[in-house]
Amino acid sequence: MNDLVLRQLTHTPDPGSPWALRKKLADLLTEREMQFFLGYIAEDEPTIAEMGVRMKITYHGAESHRKNIVEKLEVSTRTGWLWLALRFAPVEV
Repeated sequence: MNDLVLRQLTHTPDPGSPWALRKKLADLLTEREMQFFLGYIAEDEPTIAEMGVRMKITYHGAESHRKNIVEKLEVSTRTGWLWLALRFAPVEV
């Protein structure tokens, strides 16, 4: 092991870097919330009811996911979610 490898292994990324924010986003949302998050911003713009059907949950379950995501991310619009996904989540343009 040399100094370069040691620095890379112990490096803490800048909290504002895209990598750190992507990790924070992934850590904030559960797997099902992330599934809802990415599905809800899909190109066909599904409704909450349609997301419930896609995820095989009730409308109220889908609405619960939406509310939890809004609370955790402090972003309430679909456009805001899309911006977050394009910048920080595993979404490619």
